[in-house]
Amino acid sequence: MTSAAVLLAGLCSCAAVDGERRPPDGVKTQTSEHLVELELVLPQRYQHWRSDLLQDWHHLQIDLEQRLARWPRQTQAVAKSPLRLTITASPADAHFLAERLKLPGNPLVPRTHPGERLALITLPRDDRLLANRAHPPRTWRETVRHEMVHLLACDRPSLGGAPAWFHEGLAEAMVALKPTPFPDVQQSAFGSSWVPNLRELQAVDGGGSMALHTVLAGEASEIRYSAWACLVLQLLQEQKSTRPWQLPFAHPTLAEFLASLPTAYGDVLPSPLPRGRELDFEIGGKELFMASLPSKAVVLQAGSWQARQPLSFQMRVGRTGAAMAGMVLRSQADPNQVLRIRMNTFGAVVASLESLQRPNTRAYQSRPQAGATSGWRDFELQVQNDEYGKAFLQLQSADYKRNFAASFTAPFQIEFYVVDGACEIRSQEPFLPLSHLR
Repeated sequence: MTSAAVLLAGLCSCAAVDGERRPPDGVKTQTSEHLVELELVLPQRYQHWRSDLLQDWHHLQIDLEQRLARWPRQTQAVAKSPLRLTITASPADAHFLAERLKLPGNPLVPRTHPGERLALITLPRDDRLLANRAHPPRTWRETVRHEMVHLLACDRPSLGGAPAWFHEGLAEAMVALKPTPFPDVQQSAFGSSWVPNLRELQAVDGGGSMALHTVLAGEASEIRYSAWACLVLQLLQEQKSTRPWQLPFAHPTLAEFLASLPTAYGDVLPSPLPRGRELDFEIGGKELFMASLPSKAVVLQAGSWQARQPLSFQMRVGRTGAAMAGMVLRSQADPNQVLRIRMNTFGAVVASLESLQRPNTRAYQSRPQAGATSGWRDFELQVQNDEYGKAFLQLQSADYKRNFAASFTAPFQIEFYVVDGACEIRSQEPFLPLSHLR
């Protein structure tokens, strides 16, 4: 056993290691000699996610076996060592493991190390709210699939000469398991949200004539990877070359690339729209989960609310970090202010109208709640009329009630957020996106 393997085994005294060839129950399979072994290491607290992750591994193999047939796969007898996917329960564990194995790069950024045939991915935090979820969070699971593709590419040596953008685009294209060059939010958490940024750059004088890869070099990773995924899938569908990344089609200008997209694709930002990681939500769903890395924020732009009927939901916050979670309402009638609702890790609440330039700092209301997680807290927002018939917005949460200026009126744009922590939000009625609520 190698020193790296010994270290992994030691770290995983409270985790399980599994070399898996069998597909999960109920999944049709190819013959066993066509399956690639995965050594999956999961913290003990998250073992119930194993079947989901192995099912994704199996589906990816089947898809890539056909999609990448032009680049032959070497057998594991030739490879001599299994492919390994190690999940750490926290960023601190990831730092420790990366330092001991002398792995390059920031361990908080999911990364595959081809020389070690190892992918290392951390959970954002080891929070009970996260551990109690029946399935991995949506955005985190998409990240795992991305790294799984990088691992499977390790067994296709003729892909080794492909540039980084091709590898990243291929991996990102597969996160939805049903790849399409033009995903929506049902297929990928970030959907077509990457397109408007590129259209804005095209509108700048000379922007459209710039090389696509030059433009993407200065963009956020979600934009880069999504655009590369779109380009790679088009290349694989339309080109038969074993080096499609060298063809002129693979190096378009920004204008040429955007012209290849369907008409009106990405013209309107999808809703709900996530910012940051990690989140778990479904379109038309009744719950939302968010967990951030230490000192980082996660936001979900949930859509618009016309305030013709009350908006009711429940929220609870985990006990890791200095967590703060809540909601932000933006009014078209009063664009210089926002209504911010804050809930801390002990379940205490405060809400206030805040200037965008100078946020308020106010003490939380109500007593701390006992237990490893704060209890569910009810919230209701609705428009009321005062004794003179003038409308105002009212927030009520248990014994906490606040009224807000009549000038702060609907329609509202609503965001849910968490900073340095984890939180869950749920409703009796589907509330994602909010646009169907009037």
